[in-house]
Amino acid sequence: MDRIANNLYIGSSSEAHDSKKLNLYEIDYCIGLTSHLETLNIGWDLYLEDNSSNRLLHYIEPVILCLIKLRAGKKILLHSGNSYSRASAIATILFSVLQDVKHEEAYKEIYLRCPPARLMNKAHIPFIKETSSYLRKKYCGSRSRTTGS
Repeated sequence: MDRIANNLYIGSSSEAHDSKKLNLYEIDYCIGLTSHLETLNIGWDLYLEDNSSNRLLHYIEPVILCLIKLRAGKKILLHSGNSYSRASAIATILFSVLQDVKHEEAYKEIYLRCPPARLMNKAHIPFIKETSSYLRKKYCGSRSRTTGS
């Protein structure tokens, strides 16, 4: 389990089911970003496939859910089975919005904090760019340092 930002972690499906580890890290919510449904003790499963058919709406739902929980001071573990791809994509968007940085800079930070993030499916990149740009304009307003990203 890797800490990405304040109260935000990326982990595996097995870590999302490990109550001892969840208690150790004081995780409040597990959000499974999977192409199949699982049963989690503390969280939700959101359907997000690992292919180019994803649309902006698929990314906004988990990001908004996470933003609401993070702003309430809750600790979140993102997982996407054992691949890290979808969780890394959502973590990149969240980091971009929370830190008000471009998606490229956010991805570099995610990679440094969670090396398995480098395995993220490249099909996510256009949607990461689009979603992070939209949400940064909406939530960061005039603080935003980007132009056209």
